[in-house]
Amino acid sequence: MATTTNYTWELPTVGGDEDAWGTKLNSNWTALDTLLGGVNATEFAILDGATVTTAELNLLDGVTWTLTDYNTLTATAAELNLLDGLTAVSGADTTIVTGTAGTDGQYAQWNADGDVVGVTLPTLAEATWETGTDTTEALVSPAKVKAAIDAQASPAKTTVNPASASNITVLSLDSDSNYRMRFSKLKPSSSSDRQLQMYLTSDGGSNWTLVQNSDLANWQANGGMSGVAEIYTDFGVGNFAVSYDGTIASSKDGGLVTPTGESLPINGVKFQWNTGSFSSDSGQSFVIIKAG
Repeated sequence: MATTTNYTWELPTVGGDEDAWGTKLNSNWTALDTLLGGVNATEFAILDGATVTTAELNLLDGVTWTLTDYNTLTATAAELNLLDGLTAVSGADTTIVTGTAGTDGQYAQWNADGDVVGVTLPTLAEATWETGTDTTEALVSPAKVKAAIDAQASPAKTTVNPASASNITVLSLDSDSNYRMRFSKLKPSSSSDRQLQMYLTSDGGSNWTLVQNSDLANWQANGGMSGVAEIYTDFGVGNFAVSYDGTIASSKDGGLVTPTGESLPINGVKFQWNTGSFSSDSGQSFVIIKAG
């Protein structure tokens, strides 16, 4: 006896089974009616065009809603479509979040509508971090943080090699500040030049006032001048001490006092030899440091 594959319904033999066809077909129709019992044509029409998968349908396993419950549903088709492709939920996944697509490297941020959107956070140059005055909120690397801390913690320093220069000039000194200057092996271009003169200005270099000179013989022959000087810009006073490089056999020191009647604060210093320029020796150096 032949039967169907899935439900083993009896199949009458074509050309045979005399007087048995009616019984077999009636039995099959009864079984089919039992299988489809409770489902009407309207309900079958709901399945027309359905693309839902078994996994998606299994999300309804255990749901006890009735048609009355279904009829009270207010979600739109667009809202329900947010579930398209969702096959499982766990933890925070039970909250559906909408938003615009971001791009690679962006960060997620909630907007005023309660959506998550992709945003690009700004970055700033290392020099901007070192200045320490920009108020832009931005990302920063550990290297930039270190550079900014170092820049703020370390005194501002200017180093000059005055070889063959006519003078050493440093302008834009800050008010209410203390500057220290260190000389090393400064030499005049002429062996007869005895005086390294120090000038101060309060008008950005338009006018200079001589405040000191270091008058010793043979700077060129004795390794050049080495020493230190210090100036307080708000008061226009300070001190200095110089000697031949590598020896204290001949030295000179004293105070630096801006002449009475000159303007304050000091905003520039200049050093030059009395009769000529600095020598061409590359071993000379001049360093000025903002110490406070």
